Amino acid sequence: RDAPTINAIRFGLAGIKGVGEQAALKILAEREAHGAYKDFADFILRADSRAINKRVLENLTATGAFDFSGAPREELFAQIDDVLAALGELQRKYPALRREIAGPAKVEEPAESMLFDLGEAAGGMPLPDPATLAREFAELLRHTRRAPVLAAPAAGNGHHASSHGMFDLGQAKTENPKAKIPAAERRLTAANRLQFEKELLGFYISGHPMNAYLGLAEALNTHTEEAVLQEGDRIEFRLCGIASGITKKLSKKDNRPWAFFNLASKRATLSVNMYAEAYETYGKNLAENQPVVILGNVMRGDDGARLNVKECYPLDAHLPGTIRKVTWLLDPAHPELPDFLRKLRTTINGSGGETRVELAFLFENRVAPIAETASSLNWRVAPAAFQELRSHPAVAGTSVEARRPELKEVKRWGRRG
Repeated sequence: RDAPTINAIRFGLAGIKGVGEQAALKILAEREAHGAYKDFADFILRADSRAINKRVLENLTATGAFDFSGAPREELFAQIDDVLAALGELQRKYPALRREIAGPAKVEEPAESMLFDLGEAAGGMPLPDPATLAREFAELLRHTRRAPVLAAPAAGNGHHASSHGMFDLGQAKTENPKAKIPAAERRLTAANRLQFEKELLGFYISGHPMNAYLGLAEALNTHTEEAVLQEGDRIEFRLCGIASGITKKLSKKDNRPWAFFNLASKRATLSVNMYAEAYETYGKNLAENQPVVILGNVMRGDDGARLNVKECYPLDAHLPGTIRKVTWLLDPAHPELPDFLRKLRTTINGSGGETRVELAFLFENRVAPIAETASSLNWRVAPAAFQELRSHPAVAGTSVEARRPELKEVKRWGRRG
């Protein structure tokens, strides 16, 4: 966008993986010459097809380049094939839309848009005004097989009137997350949006995968990221985060595989090592950009502290047996308290487990008597259900208690004398 936005994140287009400098320069040149893009459709109609291909559009969409339009990334991403097909139909009708066959624009006669300045030079049917072209584009999209129903722009301003422009995505069908999708096709969903950001930008923007574990991760961690690096030699730790940058090596001593990787929380990223003994047992639990919990010890030497991983587990699978107790701090006067208690009971009934549940009621002067529920109401903690209950308006806070970490003993077999 032309005008900077308060609290916005600005990132160079060429820095987006798969976009490149040539495409970025074309995008910026068109914007500088003919004004800000109104929305995704306006961008498609004005883009230079010599530099903007399907993969560039996918990567721009996945990293939020069109968030300013108000249209959800996931829906725009799903429409790209249909949008390009509709554009191809429009280019056949109006050859001047195809930049590669058009002659240079006349310098002495600046046009409203480079796109429309090419009409006579390219031959074929002359280009209509922008509003008419936009309506034709929307009509073509309506007749594509997979596109959702799209509303034509309101007339009167010569461009696109609504906040979503010619794309009325409010009634679009949501994608079934369980539908089988061919491996060769990329799909952007709410579940993998952050993975796309990390892959294409190198970091997360719209959120962090560890947000799904707020309140739980803090209970599991025995140290903060800063404190663990200050610990003495052989001190044990337990930390959770997102594994990335997994690099596998072969030991020089016995040619056994080991790995080092990054463990990223919301606050910091730590470099950790998983040597051969641990890798043999737990290496299968390592996957790029997946949440894990690691147990290990600090190895302190002349070059500082190194974090040695002894055990590694998928975080979701490790939580139920590790979270010992959840205490819900509730507002007894809140009108929605009965609703919370019903939801809590329904959640527990659907997922019994080992975690104890307690209820505490916050009264004046911060006095909070605690009531422990029956063992029959023990819960198998699930991150999504925990976050839903935690965000309930009747909840004033939570206290989560985890079991103490205990590293498994490693049997070492000695040689016979």
